[in-house]
Amino acid sequence: MGGEILEKTIQLVYRDFGKRPIALRCHKDNIQAERFYLRHGFKKMDVMEGNDYLLFFKIHQLITFRLPQRSL
Repeated sequence: MGGEILEKTIQLVYRDFGKRPIALRCHKDNIQAERFYLRHGFKKMDVMEGNDYLLFFKIHQLITFRLPQRSL
């Protein structure tokens, strides 16, 4: 059921904003949520913001998404 809701939500985002990468954050300790998003096409990035990993949903493989460089 959660997968269906996620897919419907992605379809609504595409309809309203056009097809583009979708980013979300997942807490590093929330393994169940991370697995859920990975099963549904999100890719885990080697980037963290605080305690959250960034995950991206890419449209096909045609879009290249660059993360901004952070200054220390």
